[in-house]
Amino acid sequence: MRASTSKSVRDYPQRAIIKDGTVTIQNKCGSKILRKVSFPLSKWEELEGSFGNPHWHKREFIKTLGSVSVADTPEGDSLRERLWDSQIFAIQTAFELTD
Repeated sequence: MRASTSKSVRDYPQRAIIKDGTVTIQNKCGSKILRKVSFPLSKWEELEGSFGNPHWHKREFIKTLGSVSVADTPEGDSLRERLWDSQIFAIQTAFELTD
């Protein structure tokens, strides 16, 4: 198991866990898990080697997962953007760890 937590957004730690070929993202507020989604590790590996800008492809993929739970307000929109980046960082860090 590989895991990483990104704390780049205050009060919203984003945790990525890679276990048995599955990536699980935990969107948290404090210690409470707001939302948890999973996808196959092979999808991340595919995005890692994608043509063009891999970060953009990863970001678009993360957006489709519905992994962020915040209010639909202008403040929520900017928070959502920051949380997606934080999730990408957590996944990438866990992906780069060795067992």
